[in-house]
Amino acid sequence: MTDLPQWRRIRAYGVPERMIEECAAARAKGDWRAACVAGEIDVVPGPERLPEELLAGFAPDLVRWHLPRALGGHTTLATGIEYALAPDGPVGPDTVVLRLTAPASVLGSQRLRLGAVRMGDLGEPGIVRLAPWQWDVRRAGELRAAVGGDERRVPRFGPDGGRLPRAELGLRTDRPGQAERVLLDRGTPAAWDAAGIVVDGDFKDPYFGQAVGRLRRTAAAIDPLRLRLEVRRLAEQFGQPSWALWYDRSRALRIDVDGDAVQATVVEANWWEQSAPIRLLPRLHPALLRSPVDLDLVWNGLLTPFQLHPLVRSALFPTTEAAPFPSRSSSLLSPRRDSSSSSSVGAGSLASPLLLPRGRAASHSSFSRFSRVEAARVRCGGRWHVVESRDGRLVLLAHDDAERRRERAMRAFGGTVTGCFTVEQAWTGNAGRLPRRLHAVRDDLWLRMVHGGSRVVFELLDAGMDPGLRDGRGRGLMHLLRSFDHERLLPRLLAAGADVDALDREGNTPLATGVALGWPLGLIKALVAAGANPGCRAYNYRDLALLEAVEFQDQMRSEPRPAEALAVIDFLRRHGGSPTTDS
Repeated sequence: MTDLPQWRRIRAYGVPERMIEECAAARAKGDWRAACVAGEIDVVPGPERLPEELLAGFAPDLVRWHLPRALGGHTTLATGIEYALAPDGPVGPDTVVLRLTAPASVLGSQRLRLGAVRMGDLGEPGIVRLAPWQWDVRRAGELRAAVGGDERRVPRFGPDGGRLPRAELGLRTDRPGQAERVLLDRGTPAAWDAAGIVVDGDFKDPYFGQAVGRLRRTAAAIDPLRLRLEVRRLAEQFGQPSWALWYDRSRALRIDVDGDAVQATVVEANWWEQSAPIRLLPRLHPALLRSPVDLDLVWNGLLTPFQLHPLVRSALFPTTEAAPFPSRSSSLLSPRRDSSSSSSVGAGSLASPLLLPRGRAASHSSFSRFSRVEAARVRCGGRWHVVESRDGRLVLLAHDDAERRRERAMRAFGGTVTGCFTVEQAWTGNAGRLPRRLHAVRDDLWLRMVHGGSRVVFELLDAGMDPGLRDGRGRGLMHLLRSFDHERLLPRLLAAGADVDALDREGNTPLATGVALGWPLGLIKALVAAGANPGCRAYNYRDLALLEAVEFQDQMRSEPRPAEALAVIDFLRRHGGSPTTDS
């Protein structure tokens, strides 16, 4: 499938190995709160007491592994979703469930929020119900049945865990063989028929337009066997026989369950018809019903079973459990030496999974520590110079400090930047391009920080990472303060000389970014106190000042801003001409 390289990247970074290890250690002690801390989950108080029975099996690292991803080039979690984690047995309006809330942005913090709520108080129909094997360590083994496996093997693999050739798929009469036949007919009515789902029509949308292609893509991505198993489970547990699987803003597949029978029907509901019957049905999330991505990755040779989450590996490939093999991070993050350049990786180092071949062992298992040297050759002044990244800091080997100071002064007065200094500008500024090797190093650092959280940020800074490092969008840590422990990070960045009004590639300052993304008043005050200009250009409004854009947006809004946002705007109005603190 075309998205498998992206999923390999997600599997390398999305759930760091140290997180998995610390969550497992906390569970072994029966300390679910410590597991949530390790798993980057905030426990929020609510009207209901947290149910100890559910928390006893709650695995933050496992649920993070299974949650839908934003994709589209992102490794981060899908946003704006609330998940219900329900106990066994019938679930009614008064049943207390765990509510897990996804991050608000694909570009920001990946912390999740966990609380308890009555099922009837959740915001139906948008709530997504997770299967027990997706979050409960006691039920993790049920993944095997969910993907079409039986006690002997899983689809596309033999009893010993070895990959079956394509020519042998679907020839057996066992349950995995049925799943293989469905897979071979992926996206066709024949596949859904083979899975036991009656399709009303021929996946030909009765309406014209691009929705036909979206329906077919959705049908191709979904594993109908998994859909049938899950929707029958949901219908029995929640007492709801009909479900909606949306594939377009105005169109959905209505999935109806009647005993063992399952039927799928295309239904249209215009976007303004919020009271249409199909919009009132509970929803199925397509990403949770897709062909099992971990089996796809292993069968296509993009991962080995040892690179999967241990609970997932135990469910899918139990015969590998006793086999000696490097740790998950070792096999994903193994060092490479390339004789075509001067790059090297020292003993005890950890290299990027994006640069490395599979199957060679690294000597360090911590996903967050970073000690490596990567180099690239750059044409500079008619010669080839070597530029190195050492522990996340760029070193221009052919230029001394005096030359670098002169170049920075020229840049400040609008002079042209060339050669090695263009690489330095791309590393710490909002312009310029990096050589491929250094681009991969930079991406690696950012992915570690995004998925490892504040602890990894400070570890990398302590190890020598340049605090002025920018990502591919020209944003630095100052633009992403809210994603981390900003009360500690902001003073550290200021002490290192970071520019509080630095521009990203779209011309946005950290303050403009913060106002647009709803940063808290305390952080906005701290930025202004540090010298941020309240009169800066607005986020993605290059022709408007910040407060001008706010007034323009208010004219278009149908409801007032939240109280916190109003307090931020009032503060900026009172300090629009002077970057000082609130009195």
